[in-house]
Amino acid sequence: MPRGYRATPERARAARYTRVMPYRVERHEAPRPGQGEIPALPAAWVSVLLAIVIGTAACAALVLLPGFARGDGFSGERLVRADRRLAASPEDPGAYWQRADLRRETGDFLGALADLGRAAELAPGSLTTAILRAQVYLDSGQALAALEVLGPAARNEESLAEVQRLRAESLLRLDLPAAAAEAFSTAIDARPGAGPSLYLARARAQVEVGAEALPAALAGLDGGIAEMGPVPGLVREAIEIEISLGHVDHALERISRASGESRRRGTWLEWRGQILEKADRPGEALEAYQDAMDELLETPSRTRSSSAMQALEGRLGQSIAKLSGASEEEGD
Repeated sequence: MPRGYRATPERARAARYTRVMPYRVERHEAPRPGQGEIPALPAAWVSVLLAIVIGTAACAALVLLPGFARGDGFSGERLVRADRRLAASPEDPGAYWQRADLRRETGDFLGALADLGRAAELAPGSLTTAILRAQVYLDSGQALAALEVLGPAARNEESLAEVQRLRAESLLRLDLPAAAAEAFSTAIDARPGAGPSLYLARARAQVEVGAEALPAALAGLDGGIAEMGPVPGLVREAIEIEISLGHVDHALERISRASGESRRRGTWLEWRGQILEKADRPGEALEAYQDAMDELLETPSRTRSSSAMQALEGRLGQSIAKLSGASEEEGD
């Protein structure tokens, strides 16, 4: 501080608005009340601005969310690339197939059919055109039209599995589950190493047929399990059919095998308890619930903290409390 400097109230107030720079001193005046404040907007203008923002966000969601939901990028960008391919190769049926499939995915069924019509002119009798056209009809709710398109294609061995799958789905839409199950069987036979989805679809079609088709559905699921191993979806469907047939012990045997091969046995054991409880075997049901709870408590805390595990723990606790209370009342 310089010699002879005397601090006064006026100097102290001035110092509050003085900042020292490397080579100079700049002085700033104290702001006056209200200076630098943004004037408040009228309430009506605020409402208008909010409506604009919300409307813009809603429009953006309508455009962008379908692409996000599919997880394959923006459909608009993919259509632009398809358009560029068509512009570069206007006589290429494959370019029309690509754009038709993209249009089908976005719900532009008329545009997809127009592209497939042009593809049919460029490649008469193409099986790919027939399959894509049938898929468009199926997605747009025209199952009968899909079947008509697939009629000639059903005799082609090249894509028999895909053709029969589409036929089966069309037949299901027309409430013809028995014929659909036969078509699914043909698709499975035509595709070595067919995935579990075809086996599951056939079994569900057979379940729709009625009780007389349940043994065939069970046999078909067992064939898929023998080929691909204990796929959870196939095993669960088989257990449901066993229960429908009244084969409680067979269902329990399947659960025991599945839980023994699973790293997370709690859900299987809970299902075992539910089956036993419905079969009026409360003692065995309580034991199954307690085994499931013990299994759950042994899992790492990080896994147990998930919402699914917490929900399972809550259900198990309620089932154990209910059956324990009933057991105590009987004992009294």
